[in-house]
Amino acid sequence: MTDHSLALQSAIVALLKGNDIAGDRIYVLPNAASTFPYVSMGPADATEDDAECIDGVEATQQIDVWSRSGSNAEAMLIAGQIRRLIHRQDIPITAATIAEIEVRSVRLFRDPDGKTTHVVIEVRAIIETE
Repeated sequence: MTDHSLALQSAIVALLKGNDIAGDRIYVLPNAASTFPYVSMGPADATEDDAECIDGVEATQQIDVWSRSGSNAEAMLIAGQIRRLIHRQDIPITAATIAEIEVRSVRLFRDPDGKTTHVVIEVRAIIETE
């Protein structure tokens, strides 16, 4: 993971915590004792996306929402809050600029345990430095 990917992840975590998403239960690395509902950071990747005189990175960050409320509603509401906070918004990061950020997809499914609703949110950002 590049520095820009780490900066993006850190900015997203700070944004979610600052807006009381999932009762402030936002984890980079959740553990088995994490209280539901919660949000965790999933896989991330980065691809070079340079332009003339600008160093750029196309970064993706997966955000996972986990719920055991017994219905899909809780997880869907949290995912909707996250989308509104991130999609095409101005999100500051350290040592770079997010030129573009969008939520590319939101997928909801029941985990194999039969108890957990899981929403996967894919965020894509173009990050630039001069």
